[in-house]
Amino acid sequence: MLHQIAVIFLTGVALILGINAAQTDPTTNCVEFGGTCDQHRSCCGENLKCDQSITFGRYECKEKAKLGDSCRETFHCIDILHSVCSKNECVCRQNNVRVNDYACAPILNGYCWKNETCATENSLCIDNECQCRDEFVAEANECLPDVIGSKCSDDATCASVKFAACSERKVCACSSNTIAISSRLCSVALEETCDSDRDCDVAHSWCHNNKCQCKDQYAAYSKIKCILLCIDNRCTCKDNYKQEENVCLPIKQCKGEEECQEINGVCIAGLCQCRDDSVMRNSKCLPKQLEQRCSEDSDCSEIKFAVCLENQCTCTNGFFAVNATACEIGLGGSCSVNEDCAIELSHCFGKMCQCNAGYIQTSENQCNATDLGKTCFHESGCNLIKNAYCFESQCRCKDNYIELNAFICAPLLNTTCSDDLKCVPQNSVCIDHKCQCKSSYFPISNNECVSRSLERQCRTERDCNDIPYAKCSETEKCICHEDYVRTGLTTCSPTLGASCKNNRECVTVNAECSRNRCRCSAGYTERFYHCHPVFLGQKCDFDENCNKITNAECFQEKCQCKPGYTKFDHHVCLPLTDENCTEHKECAVYNSNCVNNKCKCLETFVPQTQSKCVASKY
Repeated sequence: MLHQIAVIFLTGVALILGINAAQTDPTTNCVEFGGTCDQHRSCCGENLKCDQSITFGRYECKEKAKLGDSCRETFHCIDILHSVCSKNECVCRQNNVRVNDYACAPILNGYCWKNETCATENSLCIDNECQCRDEFVAEANECLPDVIGSKCSDDATCASVKFAACSERKVCACSSNTIAISSRLCSVALEETCDSDRDCDVAHSWCHNNKCQCKDQYAAYSKIKCILLCIDNRCTCKDNYKQEENVCLPIKQCKGEEECQEINGVCIAGLCQCRDDSVMRNSKCLPKQLEQRCSEDSDCSEIKFAVCLENQCTCTNGFFAVNATACEIGLGGSCSVNEDCAIELSHCFGKMCQCNAGYIQTSENQCNATDLGKTCFHESGCNLIKNAYCFESQCRCKDNYIELNAFICAPLLNTTCSDDLKCVPQNSVCIDHKCQCKSSYFPISNNECVSRSLERQCRTERDCNDIPYAKCSETEKCICHEDYVRTGLTTCSPTLGASCKNNRECVTVNAECSRNRCRCSAGYTERFYHCHPVFLGQKCDFDENCNKITNAECFQEKCQCKPGYTKFDHHVCLPLTDENCTEHKECAVYNSNCVNNKCKCLETFVPQTQSKCVASKY
C-alpha cells in the first residue's frame, strides 16, 4: 500500500512540475495563472497572488479578490487594501474610496499606513491619518490652498475667504475688525459687529445683540480668546455644568435610559452619565472597548485602529483584536518589515503580512501548519494535518497514528478509521470505525497482523524443529516464536529485537542483522515496530544516526542542523551565508547566491547576520 501511495505521490509531483514549466513566463521567470509559485518564483502581474492550492503542500497563482466579489466575512476580501465585507459584498470601508477593482484608498481624516498615497488631492499620510500637506487646509473634505498670507494682485484674488482683502503689501489679509482663525478663515473679533453666529469663529463665542461675545461660563480674555469664568480664585463650572478636560459641559437630568441615548450614556441618580467602559469626549460617551455600540468611526477614536462597523467598534481591515481594548496588524494588513506583523508564524512579503512558507491562513489572526514537523504554539495550529497534534511546539502524529506523508497521519490497529483514511498495517481492515486484523490474522503489535499459525499439527517442540524459529503451541500447532512472523508456509522471520544470522532474515524494512539481532539500519530509527528514516528533531545517540539528513549532526540527543545551516524540510539543512555550497538554490538566506562555492549576499546587499542580507546603504 505504501509503495502505491509513493508512486501516486511522485506522479503528482511530476505532473505539477510539468504544469508549472508550461505556465512560467520564460522572459521574466514569473508564474502565470494556475502555475506553482513560492518565495523565489512570484506570480506575473499585480492581480495574481501566491496562495495554497487544493493539493496540500503546493502553492499556485490565483486571482486576487476584487471589489464587488461576494463574501461572508471580511477575511474573504483580504486582498483588497482598505476593504470590508458588508452585506455579503467586498466594498471599501468608511473614509475610503475605490481606486480600481483591487484597491481602495483613504480620503481626508481616514486611516492610512505610513507613506501610502491618500485619495484626497494635496493630502499626505501623517501619523497614520490622511491630512492636508503644507500650504493647504482642510475644508469640506478637500485640501484647499492657503489664502490668508498668500500673494495677491487685487481683492478678487482673496474673495474665496469672507472678510479677506488684498492688502497694501499685496498679500491676502483679514479686513479691519476681523482676525485670522486659519489660512482660509477670518472671524469678527470679540465685541465687534456681527450678523450671525457664523461670523464669530473665536472658540466659545457667538453673535449676541449683533456683537461677537463669549458664551455662558466664558469671559473675554482678549479680542481673540474666551476663557472659563474664575470663581473664588479658580476656574469653576456653573451649576448644572461639569468639567470635562478643561471644558464645562451641561449635565443632563434624566428619568430613564432613553433620555441618555443622545450621548450614548446611562441614567444614574437622575443624571446622564458614562458607563465604566466609556469616557466623555465632546459631550458624548465614547466606548473604550471593542464590540461596544457606535454610530460613526469617530465614536471609536479611543480604540487605536478601530472603526464603526455595523454599529459596533471593530478593528479596521487588516487588524485583529489583541484584547478587548487594542487592535494590531493582522494577516493581509500593510507592512514594511517583518516586525510589523504581529501574528505568529507570519512575515512581511509584498508589503503585506502573510503566513510563512509551509503555513496557511485560516483566519485573520492565525497561520496553521500544512506539514508534520512544522512549528506550532497551540492545538489548533495543526488542524490542517489529519490526526496530528501540537507536541513540544511541533506538529506530530497522535498516539497510535503513523506518518503516511508530510500532511497525513494514518491509523494503526485499534484506532479510529474511515473509508477515506485506510488502516496502515497489512492484513487489517476498518471494522466498526476501528482498524482490526482480518479474519484468520491476529495482532502482534499495533502495526502488524500475522497468520494465526503455520497450520501444522504438533505435540512437542521437536515436531516443529524443521521450521527455523517455530514452536509447538498450546493448541498443538506449529507457530512462530515471539518476535518472529510468518513469511511463508514453512518460514518464520525475525522482527526487530529478535535473534538473526544474516541481513536477509530480518523481515522489517530498513533493518539489518547486527550483533545477532535485527536492528534498524544506520539512518533509521525504531518507531511502532518499524524502521523509519531519521528526521530533524528525531532522538539520536551518534552523528551516524543522522547521516541520512543533509548537513545534520547529533546534538543534545536530537538530529539538528550543523552550525551555519538552517532547516529546509524534514531531511535537508541548507547553508547560511559564508557556508559551503555548489549552486544558487542551496543558499537559504533571501538575497544570497552561491559564489566560489560559498553562500554570499547579492552585490547590492550586505550581511546583517549570518541568516539575513539587507540592502546596502551605498
